[in-house]
Parts: sequence; structure tokens; C-alpha cells
Amino acid sequence: MTQDKLSFNVTGGPSKFDLMLSLFDGNKDPRRTVEFQLEGARGPVTVGITAVQQEDGSGESWNVEGWITNYRRNFNIKAYYSSNSRKGYLTFIVPFHYEMRGNERHKIETPANQLEMADYIDWLRGKGTGWPIPSAHVYTTHRG
Repeated sequence: MTQDKLSFNVTGGPSKFDLMLSLFDGNKDPRRTVEFQLEGARGPVTVGITAVQQEDGSGESWNVEGWITNYRRNFNIKAYYSSNSRKGYLTFIVPFHYEMRGNERHKIETPANQLEMADYIDWLRGKGTGWPIPSAHVYTTHRG
């Protein structure tokens, strides 16, 4: 899957305070989450934040990591996000795991996992209908 198919422009999202709450408040379940509105998407994605790094010295630009929680499974994401303009970009991370073979670690990308993520991204972009998108989070701090 190419990088452009995995990425979305962020057109709206959480405040700096909500990013912090998602990072520090809760474990996997229950988890405080945030929503990002994506350009060309059917609706917002709900994300549990797992890492935030200051991108520059402004205190408003962030490198963010987390996982999508409003689907039947989780998908990892990375994003650049400006809490000042509420814009940025979000990229899905292709699912993989590592296996040890002898003394060497090998990265394994499972086609079934990639297909499920590709199907979700296609649905998000407006292709296909009828996808069941259950809400897997307990509460959300930002409602766009």
C-alpha cells in the first residue's frame, strides 16, 4: 500500500489539553480518546493517544502516535498536528509484527491484516457501504 493511500489531511481535531488527557488518562479500556476530522472522510476517527512529541519549540506543533479505536479492531497511526490551527496530517501504519529466526529479527507484514486496513481506509474514503463501525471507546473529550 502506498504512502498517499495511507495518509489523510487533518482538518480539525483536539486541543492541546485534550491530547494530554488522552495520553495520560486511562489504560486501553477505558481510555480517554480524541477525534480527528479528516479531509475526504465519511466522519471523524477516534484515537487513543500513546505518544506526543514536541515537533518544534512553539509548543503548538506535535508528532503524535496512537491507535484508531472506532472500528472492529485497532489500527496504529502517526500524525503531525498543530493544536493552534487544528490541522495536520494522519498516516495509518501498516500492521506488522516481528519474528525471531535464529538470532535474527524479521519484520512480518500479514496480508490479511493489510487487507482489513485497506478495506477500512476505502470505507473511510467513501467507497463501499454498510461497514459496521462500533464505538470501542468509553468517552470522548472532543466533539469537533
